[in-house]
Amino acid sequence: MKDEDGELHNIMLFGAEGDQNRYPMRATGWFSGGGCGVETDPDVGSSPHGWSAYRTVATDTLAAFIPTTTTRTSSSVGWDGRLSVPREVGVAIVRDIYDVDQHLVGKGDWIVSDSKDIIKSLGVKPLSNLQLLRNENSLEHVASVSVNGLSQVLNSTGASFELIAEVADFERGNEVGFEVHRSSTGNKEATIVYGDAEKKVIIDRTKGSTADCAVFADNNMKPISESIWGHFYLYDLFNGASQSDVGETTREKLSFHVFVDVSSVEVFVNDRFSLSARIYPCATQSKSDGIALTASGDAIFRAGWPGSRGPPCRDSQAPRWSLRLNLVQDFPQALSVVWVKRQPLLVAHAGFLELLHQALDGAHAQHLDVSSMTLLPSFLAS
Repeated sequence: MKDEDGELHNIMLFGAEGDQNRYPMRATGWFSGGGCGVETDPDVGSSPHGWSAYRTVATDTLAAFIPTTTTRTSSSVGWDGRLSVPREVGVAIVRDIYDVDQHLVGKGDWIVSDSKDIIKSLGVKPLSNLQLLRNENSLEHVASVSVNGLSQVLNSTGASFELIAEVADFERGNEVGFEVHRSSTGNKEATIVYGDAEKKVIIDRTKGSTADCAVFADNNMKPISESIWGHFYLYDLFNGASQSDVGETTREKLSFHVFVDVSSVEVFVNDRFSLSARIYPCATQSKSDGIALTASGDAIFRAGWPGSRGPPCRDSQAPRWSLRLNLVQDFPQALSVVWVKRQPLLVAHAGFLELLHQALDGAHAQHLDVSSMTLLPSFLAS
């Protein structure tokens, strides 16, 4: 794929598996035949040998399968794997880096170019055409919110929603993020945080459903509740023309784009990181559809929708934190789908799959062996 500087990159996506933490990795470089007589095309775009849907070489689009993580056959208790949100992948560039921690000295999956103040890495973000599925009547704006060591419960609720928020300022070394599927008694199924001390994005499921939930107790099993995480690093950036003055630096803003759909959580950060997990809501005391902001120290949540995307504001000050609920009405809790060459075969939940196919804008889906679907989420840790 070609970056904005016109440089071509080949990126291989793969994941090391063996437990519930599937660490996503990628390698950059150039494909070659290796003397084996294999023809290669440096401008290939998405490889036709994996399960992917793509529109053009410039904008590669991928979708994957999020498997169910339980200790027994999932279908016995009604939980099935599901399709992920389609993703656009490309080459993300961060410029004018002040490498205060010498983070770029060690090995990593980035490319340091020209000098040690630019990185190029895999970019990943939700498919832009998913905006076509938004329900404008369900858009909610929340003004700038300050959080200091406690959870800030929002008036907005929902079990299926899209959330976009920017954390413009928070204390170094702390955690900041969101609680989802939160009950009125304070129980929550999942917490999504960026942990600055560990340089990780974490989907914490440890306080979620347990074997006491009826659907699991009746089948003598319990859901997997380990946290899912992936490494992510926020950089300090020079904000002036001169890079000799160390004082003229600011920290990169932390931007979240989150999709929650009942039992799935998908997190995108700064258009170059994604993380997905299954959760198993089981609210026994009260309805579990609350949403809260959380931070272990001082934090300010701002700047929800980019100016080119958001609807017009009703007042002079633009909204600085935004939440969109009910992305698709009656979002299915499980998908059964078989893909045939070029077109999806609508086996179940045809209405949703039709919308998804429209969002892909006629993208061509490659043939998929359904039995191998759980091996596919490589660049997203699910």
